[in-house]
Formats: sequence, C-alpha cells, structure tokens
Amino acid sequence: MAATGTGEAEQAKVDRVQKLQSDVEGVKNIMTENVDRILARGEKLDDLMNKTEDLQASVSLRSAPPPPTHPNSLIILL
Repeated sequence: MAATGTGEAEQAKVDRVQKLQSDVEGVKNIMTENVDRILARGEKLDDLMNKTEDLQASVSLRSAPPPPTHPNSLIILL
C-alpha cells in the first residue's frame, strides 16, 4: 500500500505543477495583451500630439500680428 500512496503523491505533485504552468501561461498571455494595448495607446497619443502641434502652428500663422505701420502714416477708421 505504501507504493500506491507514493504514486498518488507523485501524481498530485505533477498535477499541481501542470496547473501552475497553465496559470503562468494564462498570466503571460494577459500581460502580453496589456503591453500591446499600452503600445497602441501610446501611438494614438503620439498622433494626437502631432495633430495638436500642427493645429497650433496653423492658428499661430493665422493670428500673426499685422505688419507695423510707418509712424507718419495716416490711419482712417470707417
């Protein structure tokens, strides 16, 4: 009977190791998905920053101050 008990104990250890390996593989897959999502989010943020900079540059060009006038020039307001 001792041999049977030892065999069952060994099988229990093997089963436990296999379950742990399966759990680790599951966690690894989830972490890989999370990293992929973070990288995609970072790319989207980079695109948004570039668009913001382009828009800001466009607005800056449109709202440039008027050219200076000569001090002796006549300004007529209607």
